[in-house]
Amino acid sequence: MVVPEIPVGALVIVFLILMPVYVTVAAWLFAEPREYRTPAIGFVYMGAITVAMIASTALLGIGFWVIANLPL
Repeated sequence: MVVPEIPVGALVIVFLILMPVYVTVAAWLFAEPREYRTPAIGFVYMGAITVAMIASTALLGIGFWVIANLPL
């Protein structure tokens, strides 16, 4: 049986980029008294990453459209 290799990019996303999400969940579960600053930082981080991904996808689409419609 062949075991598929996990791409390095997937590991970076799961372990490095999502670290604030893990910290946020840990703060919710284990902080006593309940701490609100850490989850707030996590929400801001997740929102910023989401907005950046949507904006970059839109810019790539616009760029490809411009290149495809250049007069030759």
